[in-house]
Amino acid sequence: MSKRRTSDKSIMLGSNLKRIRTLKNLSQQQVADMLQIDRSTYTKYETNKSNPPLDIIYKLTKIFNCDFNTIFINQK
Repeated sequence: MSKRRTSDKSIMLGSNLKRIRTLKNLSQQQVADMLQIDRSTYTKYETNKSNPPLDIIYKLTKIFNCDFNTIFINQK
């Protein structure tokens, strides 16, 4: 059985989503509700088990009041 390989970009995406969400003082459930998706689906985005589709990423930029670069580029 082969292990699933995760790219550096998806690792950055998940950690950025979590960082931004916590900076905005939002829970995963609150973000999921705003996106009209299950919390477990949103959790998969933050833990890199799944990548959000482009329409969800667009909605996240609106919810977090940020641009695409903030979501995708490492902001250490």
